[in-house]
Parts: sequence; structure tokens; C-alpha cells
Amino acid sequence: METIKCFRYDQWLEVSPGDLKPGDQFNYEGRMAIVHGKPMLRDDGKWAIPAERPEPVPIQVDLSGGILAQVMDFAGTGLHEFRDGTAILADLEWAPGFVYSPRLPKAELEAFCETHRERYEAFFDANHDAILAGESVAMEPWWSSDGDKTAPTTAG
Repeated sequence: METIKCFRYDQWLEVSPGDLKPGDQFNYEGRMAIVHGKPMLRDDGKWAIPAERPEPVPIQVDLSGGILAQVMDFAGTGLHEFRDGTAILADLEWAPGFVYSPRLPKAELEAFCETHRERYEAFFDANHDAILAGESVAMEPWWSSDGDKTAPTTAG
């Protein structure tokens, strides 16, 4: 069965192209695309997925020195805020990007990062050279995710 990498809510999943839902993001030629309609199987056996590339999201710089800024530095990633009031630490510009936190309301994400600050600091210590060189480094998620949530997945 053919599968495609799909970013749904706060995690990457392998799904059948026919199971993509509007709002899902997926890897198309190494870049993110957002599904905006129901995928259809063509007569030639290939999937037609109505999708578009997202508009670039402005880079957010946090000079406050707060916990989110610290964890962004420790993971070498950015903060993506969503229209539903949630946020995630992730590299989503290119697919499949790495995820460094669960998707939570911003205040809850700050509390999560404060609780797990030592874990992020240890990740930085273990990957110091790569992160300082601007490389994205995968982090194995230790938090529970709910990839079945249907909240919009487009940043902005």
C-alpha cells in the first residue's frame, strides 16, 4: 500500500494518500504542502491531491530570554503559532521537519518547556556542534501526541 508522510496536529504519520484530510500537511518534493480538498485516485492509479504550498511564515525572534527562547536555542528550532491559539517548537519549513515539543496553548507550552528544561539542555549538550552549525537534529519525542486531532495545521 502506498503511503505518504503527513504532519497532522503535532506529529508525522505515514498515511495512505486517500486518508489525507483538509489541513493536513505533507511532504511533496521535499517541501511542505497543505491539503485543501479530498484526494482522488485517478484512472491511471495515481493520486491527485488538491494542495498548495504554504506562504512563508515570518521568523519569530524572541530576545526575552524566557523559557521558550532558551528551548528554541537548545533545540535549534523555531516557534510556530497556529490560528487556534496553540504553538509548537518544530522545523516545518521543509518536510519532513523535526518536532521538538507537543502542540499546546502557548502558556502550557511554556510550562512544558520549563518542566523539561534539563532534557532540552542535555539535548543541546549532546548535539552542540551540529546545532551551532545550523543543522537540524532529530529529537525522539518523549511526550504523548494526539495525531487524530483535527485542529488546523497551518501556521499563522
